[in-house]
Amino acid sequence: MKSILTLFISLLCLSNSYANERLNIDVIAVNYPPYTSPDAADYGSSFSFLTKYAKSHFRVPITPLFLPPARANKVIKDGQWCLSFYPPSNDNKLSRFVPLSDDIVSIGFYRLKEQNRFHWSKLEELSGKVVALLRANAIGKMHQRFIDAGMQLVYVESIEQGLELVLRKRVDYAFGDNLSLPETHFSDDEKRKLQFSESAFYTTKVGFFYNSECEDKLFVPR
Repeated sequence: MKSILTLFISLLCLSNSYANERLNIDVIAVNYPPYTSPDAADYGSSFSFLTKYAKSHFRVPITPLFLPPARANKVIKDGQWCLSFYPPSNDNKLSRFVPLSDDIVSIGFYRLKEQNRFHWSKLEELSGKVVALLRANAIGKMHQRFIDAGMQLVYVESIEQGLELVLRKRVDYAFGDNLSLPETHFSDDEKRKLQFSESAFYTTKVGFFYNSECEDKLFVPR
């Protein structure tokens, strides 16, 4: 009887150990269609890319964790993360980036369409303008660049909310990327009223960030 009980306990411990190793890893994301969206069947194009990548590169299954921008920023800042589509601050020394596509995404501003080109050489040329951008729980380097250039910041919970403020003439610009507009719920007429900047604040690739302290737990050994 004792030997059977010992065997049962051993099997239970082994089962629990295996279950713990297979626990899903959360992927932090904000509502940013078409890349990440809790309303999309596949949670957005970025999650589709990541799901394919995970099959051959990750040791554990992944689960989307959608958070408000300020909350996502705080969780990452506090070090309570392993995977994220929401970008950590530039001074986060534990953060690593993995591209999932060769496509280049241009980050800039949307405004109400005008006849003239929408471009700038220096951010200071946009001084006095009001720009809507995703909320953060603290002012980062990007926010400071806007402030130093003389721009006024208005925080929103989604890119679509920022674009709506532009359409309502509540702000001058909405911070976003060149692929955001087609995925919004605006009418075709409303979309035609918006103009994306020719100048880019920066360009990036579609990909994900991971915490280097989670590397052994995340990745299949090479």
